[in-house]
Amino acid sequence: MKIQKVLITMLLMTGLYAASQTSKDSLQMIKNTEKAQSLYKEITEQKLKLSALESKLSEVQAEANEKESEARESSAANKKAASKLEDDLDSRRKARRARNAGDEAADDAKKARKANNRLEDAEKDVKKLRSKIKSNEKKLEKIQKELPSGIILE
Repeated sequence: MKIQKVLITMLLMTGLYAASQTSKDSLQMIKNTEKAQSLYKEITEQKLKLSALESKLSEVQAEANEKESEARESSAANKKAASKLEDDLDSRRKARRARNAGDEAADDAKKARKANNRLEDAEKDVKKLRSKIKSNEKKLEKIQKELPSGIILE
């Protein structure tokens, strides 16, 4: 009789343990599914943001090229005004024009530097976002390997 009670108790405990393991596995699967869905959503949002950043990057790149060419033109105009002043050092008019051309060249050079800095920042943002997307895709792939094959993420 005691042996039967012990056997029944052991059988019940084994069944309870197996049931608790199954519920733990189910809970883990649900958590992994939710985590995979949130990662999928985050990757989608990041890809949309990347698309917007890349289109902005081309605009910033065009602006930087434009500012650089303006700076080159201003520098050439400054050189021309300075050479005209060299020919006639007593001319106030030529001195004023040379000074104004120098100021304009300096302003355009500053604008070109700022545009180039914006371009570098935009490129850095795109690179950083691409690495985040890659990292999240690796995480998602790892989680999906643990999930049953019938689960679709959307």
